[in-house]
Amino acid sequence: MEYVNEAGLIIQLNQRLLYEHSTPATTRVTQDSTIKDIVLNGQTAIMMIHDNDIIHLEWLTADQIKMSVFGLLPADEMILLAESLQ
Repeated sequence: MEYVNEAGLIIQLNQRLLYEHSTPATTRVTQDSTIKDIVLNGQTAIMMIHDNDIIHLEWLTADQIKMSVFGLLPADEMILLAESLQ
């Protein structure tokens, strides 16, 4: 799912069900990205802050769904958005 506001800023949500024999789920990270471990609703998550201020959150749910949210929002707002998806 993707949302674009009048200014052209994008927020994107991706969900992918992972099966035992499915293709591995990978994420590209550039050297200019800052990576932080965080907790979203009790689940370990990764926050990547890219050099263009885009924030990418990624976590795996208990039922093996890889969740990913990214866009140009302040970190605290991106965390609130991600927590509301549970």
